Amino acid sequence: MNYEGLSKLTYGVYLVGAPNDKGGGNALLANLVTQVSSEPLMVSVCIGKENLTHGQIAAAGKFNITVLGEKADIEFLRKFGFSSGRDADKLAGVETKEIGGFPTVVQYGVALLECQVTGQVDCPNSTVYLANVVSTRTLDPGKPMTSDYYHDVMGGKASSKAPAWAARY
Repeated sequence: MNYEGLSKLTYGVYLVGAPNDKGGGNALLANLVTQVSSEPLMVSVCIGKENLTHGQIAAAGKFNITVLGEKADIEFLRKFGFSSGRDADKLAGVETKEIGGFPTVVQYGVALLECQVTGQVDCPNSTVYLANVVSTRTLDPGKPMTSDYYHDVMGGKASSKAPAWAARY
């Protein structure tokens, strides 16, 4: 299949975090986040089934979304996009705040959404979680990062575990 048309869809760059069963948390780099309703305010997020965060969202029924700004550096993004919380504590050495009962990454964030899962759609290699937005806040007045900025300006790559991976290759 020719994926060129998919590469024209625009996305943002986000960290999606969820609590673990030890009182901590984990987060991954994501770009498939969309507002789906205004009344009530709802979003969808697509998470690959192989990711640790997938199971954590399913177990906790909640997640937080940090909208990343263009000030984020490539090493920070790689930490969340190319390593697993199964192998290392991805939140170690990163600025977090306790939001919704678990540590949430705020470093390089321009906004934060606290979300409560209301439903899900099963896909072959991912799950689309639907969620009510419980709260939002601005973290920094900076410009939100887009996936085009991440790929074209920063030279970032997509993980083969990412649901939107085929759109870039």
